[in-house]
This record gives sequence, C-alpha cells and structure tokens, in this order.
Amino acid sequence: MTEVYDLLAAVLHGLSSGAILCSVPSACLSALANIIENDMGGSSGALYSIMLAAAAAHLAKDPTLKGLVEAFKIGVDAIMKYGCAQPGDRTMLDALVPAHETLKAQLLANSPLHHAVLEAAKAADAGAQATAEMPARAGRASYVNASQLVKPDPGAVAVAIWMVAGASALP
Repeated sequence: MTEVYDLLAAVLHGLSSGAILCSVPSACLSALANIIENDMGGSSGALYSIMLAAAAAHLAKDPTLKGLVEAFKIGVDAIMKYGCAQPGDRTMLDALVPAHETLKAQLLANSPLHHAVLEAAKAADAGAQATAEMPARAGRASYVNASQLVKPDPGAVAVAIWMVAGASALP
C-alpha cells in the first residue's frame, strides 16, 4: 500500500505544481510515465511506465481521439513486448486488451466518450475476473502453485479499478 500511496502523492504533487500538463495529452502521459517510473516500483510500475511512454510518443504525433485509441493499443503492445506476456497469461493484459478492444468498438459505433470509456472499464473488469480461471503463464503468479491461484490476478484487477475510476471522472 505504501507504493500506491507514494504514487498518488507524487501524482497529486505533479498536478498541483504544474509538472503534469493535462491540457496537452501527450505531455500528461509522459509526465505520468516518469512519475510512475520513479515512484511506483515493482514490475507493474515499470510496465505502466513503458505503456504510458509508448502511448505518449504516438499521441504527440496524432493528438486526436482516434490517435488516443491507437496510443492505447501501442502502449498495450509495449507491455506485451517488454513484459513477455500475452492475453490469456493471467496478467494485467487480460484486462487491458478487452478494454482497448471495447473502447475502439464503442467509438467506431459513435458512442459518446463517457459511455465508451464506461463500457471499456466493464470489459476490463470482466477480463480481470476471468483471470481467476486462467493458468498463470507469465508474471509473478507464474511462480505460485496453481492450486493457490483461486482469485483474479491483482494486476488485472488494478487495471479494472483505475479504468472504472477514470470512467466515473468523465462528465
């Protein structure tokens, strides 16, 4: 819990000091990537930092809603590349991939942004819950006896939590 508290404190400090510029999405993601890299720790911190840095680089070139959806995919692909995991391995990817796919499908169907993000959060949660039935082929859980893996993957659950929080923060 200390890592999460430290991360949230660093994000709040970044927001109040102006170090995180929310008016420029790519700069916002870059700043968050740096904060996560320095303050979150653990393998999830490294992977989130990689995801956000990759997404920020794309968003700087294409700062449109379509660019944001593609940036999300590029970020998820970076996690797959550097985390050596795929959907179905019982990791955060089991929440991130369906979230991206749902967000993209909702926006292609011209759903309002709030609705699209809410549906993506629901897909993330469903993906996270499905990990309870998956064998762990990557991540920390792959070192645990399979008989002990009866709950959803914590990394996937964390994705669902921040996606729901993000959806609820939208107007």
